[in-house]
Formats: sequence, structure tokens, C-alpha cells
Amino acid sequence: MHYDMAWLGWESVTRLIDILKPENIRFVGGAVRDTVLGRAIGDIDVATLLLPEQVMNRLKQAGIKVIPTGLKHGTVTVLIPPHSFEVTTLRRDEQTNGRHAIVSPVTDWEVDAMRRDFTFNALYCTPAGEIMDYWNGIEDAKQGMVRFIGDPDSRIQEDFLRILRFFRFYASYGGQWLDTAGLKACVRQAANIMLLSGERIRQEMLKLLVAEKRVETLQMMQKQGILQYIIPFAVEPLALQHLDFSYIQESSIKKPLIALALLLRSTKEANAIETLVKRWKLSNHDYQLLVRLASQEQPLLEADPVNWKKTIRKSGKTVFMARAVMAIAEGAEKELAARAIAFADDWHIPAFPVGGNDLLTLQIAQGKEVGKLLKKMEYYWEEKDYMPSKEELIQHFLP
Repeated sequence: MHYDMAWLGWESVTRLIDILKPENIRFVGGAVRDTVLGRAIGDIDVATLLLPEQVMNRLKQAGIKVIPTGLKHGTVTVLIPPHSFEVTTLRRDEQTNGRHAIVSPVTDWEVDAMRRDFTFNALYCTPAGEIMDYWNGIEDAKQGMVRFIGDPDSRIQEDFLRILRFFRFYASYGGQWLDTAGLKACVRQAANIMLLSGERIRQEMLKLLVAEKRVETLQMMQKQGILQYIIPFAVEPLALQHLDFSYIQESSIKKPLIALALLLRSTKEANAIETLVKRWKLSNHDYQLLVRLASQEQPLLEADPVNWKKTIRKSGKTVFMARAVMAIAEGAEKELAARAIAFADDWHIPAFPVGGNDLLTLQIAQGKEVGKLLKKMEYYWEEKDYMPSKEELIQHFLP
């Protein structure tokens, strides 16, 4: 069957092939899987017969930047703008304990395929565009079947994160049926999730929260007693049922945090945000954002551009738009929310023209009086639709 492999002709890809040589590499994983499914290509991973030192030497001699991101696992990151590639030497697992693995290099592509998690992630593509499928991965991908390679319990014992990956990939790629053997293995070993680091849990869950089947996947995880090891308090997955990101295009706020904030608004747990931030090792920036988005006291969306302006100035455009998207998910009128988002996107936020130094220089006020007067001036400026200039404000408030 013919697949669209235009990405094999990208300049960065052909450069990498030329340096490492076609006989030494195959593309593997997500890029090949998504090619088979006709989806947009994201990260491109490469498997190679070359050892990491050989990869680095060849690329450095060609003037390509290489970062030794995972040498003990045979992986280096290659930067050929505008793309980056993870290049990993073929390997087999020698020792595993559910969290870490000791690997050794091999020269057999099928042996390398055996250590991967799911059948559709073990698809390899030669630089010429020929796909190698050792585990019926193409058929599973087309059927939306997330199936472990070999024995599910053994695969999970190698890396407990595969429990989360099983559900995350189902949320993103799952079809009508879920692999029963894989589900039962995940349930049996669910308690091992507690042994995973917060960082690894966070990476998988933030992807799951924006996947197409996020609601039914979370419901399934909840029903099977798995979600409790990831989110240690009761939440309502249906809170995400009407979440629609099509209302916002590019935003500096990560979409997964909007979904997470909605989920947190569905719980009655008093310290839910703090608990999850600690468990998932979220950054302080993400913590502050979640507090602002998940607050039960956040203002309702009203058809009032005057209040929109005040809220936008206080919270910023991206927080305002995120709240509008959340409002839609919680039942707000879609047309109104869309107008609010468009308004925020177009409105230029004016800067308050008067500063404390202006008042001190003019000796209009001193000490604590400066702050009080500035607040009065800013309130007046807002009421006048941000039109008065510095001079007009000062003249209006002269004693």
C-alpha cells in the first residue's frame, strides 16, 4: 500500500540520511505509525546500527550539533534546524526493574523491535520508504488496537510507565475495542504506578488530557481502580466532555493545563491543586496558573466588554481566553465565549500612563498617599475607557 512519506524528503531528514548512510538507519515509532494512519508527523525517531560514539563523530565532523541526552540507553539528540531527531542504537534489555533498564547494543532489527511497548510503535521505515512490520503493527494501528508486544505483564514489568502509556495511546489512537489482555495486565499491576517519578507520570497524563478519547479513557481508568494511583482524590472525567480547543489557536497557555484545571474544578478535595502539583512535580509557574484557572471564584462569562477589558488587564489575554474555553465546557453560551475570545485576541492592552515617580516628582503626593492616589487615578482611567492621558489624569486629580 502507498503511504504519503513526504517527510522523507525534508532537507533535514535527507541530510541526516546522507551523513549516517541509508544502510545504517531506519525511522521508527511515532513518525512511521502516523504515516500509516495519514496523520501529521511530529517527532522523528531513528534507530541505527551505529554506536552512539560513531553517530556523534560522524555528525560533529559534518558540523551538526549533537547532544548526548541518553548515552547509557544509546540515545543522542541531533539538531538539524528546524527539526531535532532522537537517534538510538539498536538494543536489547539486559536488566529491568520497572523503572530503569540496563541495555546492550545489538545488530538485529527484530530484536530491537521486541523490546518496544506496543505493536504499532515497532514499525520501522527504511530511508527508501519500505516499512518493516514485525508484530502486525500496521493492522493494529488501522484498527485502533493498542496491543502490547508479547506478554503484557512482562512488558509492564520492564517499565511500569507502560500502564499509563497503554491508556494514553488508547485515548489518542484507540478504536472501538480495547485489548482485554492488556487491560487486565494493567489492572493487575496498577499499584506499581506509585513507584514512578512524578515527572514521568506528568508527561503521559498531560498528553492524555488533550487526546480525543480523554473522557472515556479516564472513566475506564477510574472504573478499573487505576486513576487513584495517578490522581489521589475523586474527580469527574465528564468535566472534560465539552472541552473544545478549536476556539483558541496558538496560546502561551498549555492546553493540557486548561483540561487539568477543569478536572480540578470537579473535585471537592480541599487541597487538590497542591496535592497534584506535588505528585506530578509540576513547576511553580504551572501551579500558579492552575490556581488562577481552577479557582471556584473565577468570574462568570458575561456579555460585557467593559468587564472583559478589566479582566484581561488583570489576568492577561491567555488566561482570559483559557477561562472562556473553560466556560464553554461548563455550559456557557458558545457564541458569547467566541466573541469574548475574539475580543481579547484583538484588543491592545493599554498601559496605565501614570507612575509613582510622576506623583513624587510633581510633589502631588508622598509616602502611602502615592499608592492610594494611583489607585483612584487608575479606577477613573478605567471608567473613562482608558482614554485620559497622563497630563489629563494629573490635571484632574490636582489638589
